[in-house]
Amino acid sequence: TPVTAIRRQGERVRIEIGRGQAIEAEYCLCTLPLNLLQRIPSDFSAAKQAAIRDVPYLPSVKVAFESPRFWEAEGIYGGLGWTDQPNENLLYPSGDWHSARGILVAAYTAGWTGQNHPQEFTAMSHADRFRVCREVVERMHPGHARDLAKGITVAWGLSPWSEGVGPVHPDWFANPRGARYAELLRPEGPIFFAGEHLSYVVFWQEGAALSAHAAMRLMTAHAAERRAA
Repeated sequence: TPVTAIRRQGERVRIEIGRGQAIEAEYCLCTLPLNLLQRIPSDFSAAKQAAIRDVPYLPSVKVAFESPRFWEAEGIYGGLGWTDQPNENLLYPSGDWHSARGILVAAYTAGWTGQNHPQEFTAMSHADRFRVCREVVERMHPGHARDLAKGITVAWGLSPWSEGVGPVHPDWFANPRGARYAELLRPEGPIFFAGEHLSYVVFWQEGAALSAHAAMRLMTAHAAERRAA
């Protein structure tokens, strides 16, 4: 259910979900990405609001096909093939060797071979993305574009509930990260925060899981302190 507002109710939290509906609870674990969170009305402090604002997200794209494992006949077992085309790369499967068929990832764009490739590839239709990938596969593996079947493509920049795969603000590439990151980790009363953007494993589910575990430990400790008070 789309969240329309995040409000404090004293020591509790009220999550508004539109049409006059709301959920009230003792705690909220907020895992919304920053690019969406900044658009949702909230009672966050000025410091939190400033930390959330102006964080661009990477609009990465993937394309994959099912295919006979022709690359293994060429001695390729896992790894990547690079191109200067908007799809940027091929990712060869590193398991199930010598099985009949496999999944060839024919694009994973992130700006590795061209700064504007993620935006350019996102703007293409599904059919055009498949065409670009087939053309690249044909150049790298002549005669095998025809083997590619059951194509699928996902553009995270166009996905309604994420609009990207993770933050690409310079603050996320510092080590250690600075005051903005520290502020985002800090709870707002009963509201705690988690997500891949609050880990050092950005863009990946592993980072989201690690962050969630860390946030739950904080929340559990906070709840224990409240019970003891």
